[in-house]
Amino acid sequence: MNPKASKKLWQRLGKTSRSWFNSTNSKIMNKFTPDQLLYLAGLIDGDGSIIAQLVSRKDYTWEFQIRLTVQVTQLKKRRWFLEELQKEIGAGSVRDRDTVSDYILTETSNVYKFLKRPPTTPAIKTKTS
Repeated sequence: MNPKASKKLWQRLGKTSRSWFNSTNSKIMNKFTPDQLLYLAGLIDGDGSIIAQLVSRKDYTWEFQIRLTVQVTQLKKRRWFLEELQKEIGAGSVRDRDTVSDYILTETSNVYKFLKRPPTTPAIKTKTS
């Protein structure tokens, strides 16, 4: 892709209305406590990734689609954990490959709602005598 087309693509994407993302009726992430959200952030930081891909799509105006993916990987023996995570989030899928299982969240509106949660500060716990 030439630089001018790339610049136009990013300008166009910058104008995407957030109301589209907010209009979906998914209740993703609303039921998690601040401590659970911190755990999820650490889980993704340690055993996961956030992936952005430019995918060629001839049926799109700009001929590219940005695909966002949140992925968490665990050994197959902990697949149950990923299935519970999928059930709690209410979206995504769990897939096996070789010796590991992956939880994969790809639908744009779900990834947006997952990532837009405001950062939380852990409660400071002090030990008393």
